[in-house]
Amino acid sequence: MRLALLLLGAILVLGTMSVSADNASFQRGVEAYQKQDYERAIKYWERAARRGSSTAAFNLGLVYDKGDHIPRDAKEAAHWYKASDSAVARHHLGNLYERGDGVDQDVAEAARLYEAAAEEGYAAAQYDLGVLYEQGRGVEKNPERAAEWMLKAGKGGDPMAQFKLVQIYSQGIGVEKNDAEAFSWARAASKSGVATAKYLLGFMYYKGIGTVQSNEMAIIWLEDAVASGEPQAQKLLDEIEASQ
Repeated sequence: MRLALLLLGAILVLGTMSVSADNASFQRGVEAYQKQDYERAIKYWERAARRGSSTAAFNLGLVYDKGDHIPRDAKEAAHWYKASDSAVARHHLGNLYERGDGVDQDVAEAARLYEAAAEEGYAAAQYDLGVLYEQGRGVEKNPERAAEWMLKAGKGGDPMAQFKLVQIYSQGIGVEKNDAEAFSWARAASKSGVATAKYLLGFMYYKGIGTVQSNEMAIIWLEDAVASGEPQAQKLLDEIEASQ
């Protein structure tokens, strides 16, 4: 479960989606937020949301959910997410239902919301839905379905899904075991910045798992993992250097 990393970034991206050029209230809200006038931003977005702006409703939900500049209010966040007809809002609302945050906990409802957003191609929702199928929470446990949704999320660029696919393919969970696929996803997750994936990629190069053995490539990725704060990487680096 993940909240958007940067609220302003989400606002600016969503501000380019489905917002009519004449939606002055929405745009004024964006401008107010950029100037750190959060109360005014909320005022304008509430006006836009009441006039039917799905994006404004999502922004309000995110502001109340994140609570960086105003007191956090999960109940209010849920209200505005429900008012937004967007995949990202459905995903965030699902997060609230999964945690029981601002709403009564209902993992089955979270799964329904994740699936609705996932069917629209929203990668983060595809990942969260895959986790529920993996764990059997809110849905019947199904490793094959979990793998299917993780694969979609990974192809959609979700770093956590890409990392999870390393385990799925290396252990054959819901799919046929495939070291080459595991290596491919370790590389994808590493390029997405996942520190532990960089360590695993270095390990796979060192052991020749799913790829041609290469101490040189192993060292490159392990050094990157160390720089990214992965504690296991230094031990393996020392082992490689001692063996040369």
